[in-house]
Amino acid sequence: MAGGRAATDSVIPGRYAISVGNPKTALPPAWEWVPLSEIAELGTGHTPSRTHPDYWDGDIPWIGIRDARAHHGGIIADTAQTVTELGLQNSAARLLPKDTVCLSRTASVGYVVKMGREMATSQDFVTWSCSTCLDPDFLMKALLAEGDDIRRFGEGSTHTTIYFPEVKAFHALCRPSSSSARSSRSSTRYPPVRNRHVPNWTAFPSCCRARKEHC
Repeated sequence: MAGGRAATDSVIPGRYAISVGNPKTALPPAWEWVPLSEIAELGTGHTPSRTHPDYWDGDIPWIGIRDARAHHGGIIADTAQTVTELGLQNSAARLLPKDTVCLSRTASVGYVVKMGREMATSQDFVTWSCSTCLDPDFLMKALLAEGDDIRRFGEGSTHTTIYFPEVKAFHALCRPSSSSARSSRSSTRYPPVRNRHVPNWTAFPSCCRARKEHC
């Protein structure tokens, strides 16, 4: 997602392992803040026109806020509404791959789900399709650990929205597998998290360990 406004230069530290910008906090050896855009493809969704019935009730699951509310913190396999291929073709919605992680960013900010199969979403979400360098479960837990505090990344007192300049600046706390992996920004810089023996949040530094309900 290269278009739109650029990433903000502001820094908004998170509670655990997500931050807007690099907070440059003191970390144990081998841990570092990594821009999410380096290890996952950022995206969003759209709502096909409802004046065209042939855009709706198809075979493609379409995630809305009520779906995210019902499946918060888990895997979503089915949605209340579906769209057709024609609906996708005539909107800015995209078919995203299985295991894409979604965060609601408008009005009801903070719902986090992982796609159980290929799906599309509304524009209320920001999505990350993880490369082989990042375990989507790791990212989902990192977002969940922020809890309601993730609203601090947004603006608006009545209806909070996390805007894309902040989203584009998201950093995640990661641990490369070796010092040699730091030498370049290629896909080998951060080997798959699932191979780094980080099965849950107990492997995080104590300063960034999530609450038990998110383990």
